[in-house]
Amino acid sequence: MYIYELEKEEVVTLTIKMKERDKMEWKCPVLDTSVKGKCILVPPLKYEDKVLTFGSEGIIAEVVAVRDGKPVIFKGCHVQYIKFKDQKYHAIIAKENGVNLNRRSHFRV
Repeated sequence: MYIYELEKEEVVTLTIKMKERDKMEWKCPVLDTSVKGKCILVPPLKYEDKVLTFGSEGIIAEVVAVRDGKPVIFKGCHVQYIKFKDQKYHAIIAKENGVNLNRRSHFRV
């Protein structure tokens, strides 16, 4: 599954890990999928009323969406603050296709 196949208003969970210790999560709706065909737009992500930027080294971003009751994870995402159609968003670009997440180490038989 490609990230741009997510539906508008679908809620996704964005997880940002910094240096493998600190972790922040946001649940946010997908606002648009039509930008450059490879990303989704979400509302600006804020911490203590300040818009965040994710340009530092050592930041790992992942997006999880639930499809048909099963989580789909997009690893290796890049998050960028952009302006599109006179509105400000965070664009999430997935470097890899989404894969079904198995929360157990083995599938049930």
